[in-house]
Amino acid sequence: MQPVRKRHWPPQWSSQTGFWRRQLKFPLIYKIKIKQNNKQIKLAMKEINQTNRQRPSKAKNIALWMLQGLTAAAFLMAGFAKLSSQPIMVEMFDKIGLGQWFRYLTGGIEITSAILLLVPKLTPVGAGLLVCTMSGAVITHLVKIGGSPVPAIVLGCFAAIILWGRFDSLKTLAGRSPARTNDAVKT
Repeated sequence: MQPVRKRHWPPQWSSQTGFWRRQLKFPLIYKIKIKQNNKQIKLAMKEINQTNRQRPSKAKNIALWMLQGLTAAAFLMAGFAKLSSQPIMVEMFDKIGLGQWFRYLTGGIEITSAILLLVPKLTPVGAGLLVCTMSGAVITHLVKIGGSPVPAIVLGCFAAIILWGRFDSLKTLAGRSPARTNDAVKT
């Protein structure tokens, strides 16, 4: 009796390569090569992900924390001045013409953002809110109420520097961290 030969047609789906393939004469060798290639790809991805995960230098981290503390203190004071109905703030928001509810909203945003600056994972969220708030403050100073927009520009720049320096934690918060892309490669 002659041995029965395997048919080469129809092609079969290979879960290892993700392609349709015909059955090969030596499938064991083919499987070994695929496993070796997959290991090489995983090692290369691991090296890439490790270079992407480099932590900021210690000096940069200390400088950012000092700037975060200074900026948070400034915005806590400004927010409490708005919420405690200081006469200067009431007069300034009367000039704006949107009503006193806008003073409370702005003060609440400033205090919330100042607190977020001190929470490590939420620092970029607080800094982003402050950049938007200070952009509005600069425009309001230039267009509506007059006066010098320099304090708002300086505080907005501080918030922008913090946002830039802590942007990696925003990627992690959004779910686009290198660790998660590495998990996707493993499956």
